[in-house]
Amino acid sequence: MNSALLIPSMSSVRAAVAFPLKLAATTLAAIAETAIENSSARCPLASHGPATQPCQVRRPNKADDTPVLLVPGYLSPHAAWDPLLRKLRLDGFHDITCLHYNPFKMGIPDIASLLVSEARNAMQRSGSSGVHLIGYSLGGLAVRYAVQRLGLDDAVLSAVTVATPHHGSLLAHLGVGPAVRQLRSNSPLLSALPDIDASQKVQWFLIGAQSDAVVPLSNATAGQYADSSCIPGCGHLRIMDSPELADAVVSHLKSSTRKQTRAQGAHLRASSEKMACRRGLLSSWADCSEGSTMLGERLSSGT
Repeated sequence: MNSALLIPSMSSVRAAVAFPLKLAATTLAAIAETAIENSSARCPLASHGPATQPCQVRRPNKADDTPVLLVPGYLSPHAAWDPLLRKLRLDGFHDITCLHYNPFKMGIPDIASLLVSEARNAMQRSGSSGVHLIGYSLGGLAVRYAVQRLGLDDAVLSAVTVATPHHGSLLAHLGVGPAVRQLRSNSPLLSALPDIDASQKVQWFLIGAQSDAVVPLSNATAGQYADSSCIPGCGHLRIMDSPELADAVVSHLKSSTRKQTRAQGAHLRASSEKMACRRGLLSSWADCSEGSTMLGERLSSGT
């Protein structure tokens, strides 16, 4: 037997070694970032409770009828939303639902299906014609799947993703559960999603953290779309505590609501003008008909 056939080529050796080395480097960077951020973070990561159990936040000083749905990331606690919740309440968003799901049992399509159901329920409950969606990390992909694959685009005024791995994550190879498997780079689910671009009617806003070792900025703001933002001075976890994040999200939601209000106003004006035109035509027709009747009466009487 030719011994040369048993010796692997340098390219195959590099390929075999490159992936675990890259995974190890990414893991170490993520661990270092987590350690630094947790040393001053408000609360550690916690496991989820029962799936599909939303929490509600109600009644601020002033009201905005548009429901807001928050989709957390993989194993991220609802308490991570606290800084943003405070800002939302101060700015009048009173109908807020925090989606609860089990990532160990549910895949991204399952989470997205739950989101669609909650969004439709929120619209029916509030009488609103649309919703705002905000997804953190993996939750952003559930938002994207619901909008791009499950038909929720007709009801979404704005869709915000925060530190979301739109191109997948190398660290997903270390996670457990169907959702995290679908989070891997080049997974069939991610590969089948269309790009996010300006031609879509949903007002997308992609936000990334400047120092994120888990989801680099280029991944979090992926897509051919101009409306994106970089939050400075924070990583994957600490971005949720950032006042800059809360300001950017609320500003985008308000802008989307104003656009909808203007569009509805234009539609109402157009409908009113159309109705006025119809009334004018009917009035003219009635005058013409009355005049013809009077003329006929005169002719018949010989006057």
